[in-house]
Amino acid sequence: MRYWLVTIGALLLAGASIVLIDNGIYHLVRTGSCGSSSTYVTSRPCPPGTGGHILGLIGGVFGALIAVGIYAARGRKGGGSATVGLGLILWSLIFITIPVSMLVAAYGPANNHNSGARTTAIVLAARASSTDGWSPNVCTSSTRSGERRNVRRRFP
Repeated sequence: MRYWLVTIGALLLAGASIVLIDNGIYHLVRTGSCGSSSTYVTSRPCPPGTGGHILGLIGGVFGALIAVGIYAARGRKGGGSATVGLGLILWSLIFITIPVSMLVAAYGPANNHNSGARTTAIVLAARASSTDGWSPNVCTSSTRSGERRNVRRRFP
């Protein structure tokens, strides 16, 4: 019973974190550049709620990391150690849904006709849809018999 409660709790936290991240990105892209200060004059003050969207974005990132940790610590159904499969899934979902939320903010019905937002949305969407995508792929190498084995990639 504990296994399933922890698994469902981690998945719910991961889903809520993705929603918080994408909601924050969507609203911040629609807001564009703004500033609020009592010491200097800004050309465009930040609308009410901008701070909440920034906090939601930051909270979503930390919530996603916590969800992966909870999921990894849940153990196996039989009592052994757990795999960390949620990390790769969550990473991929976040970097696929961020360009989608940016595209909706830049080109959707409530867009603000900002060329910078549109260019960034196109670049990120193209990058996310490329063959390697944003996901940290497991490095594999083929052997002579055609089997695939994991290899370590060395970075300079």
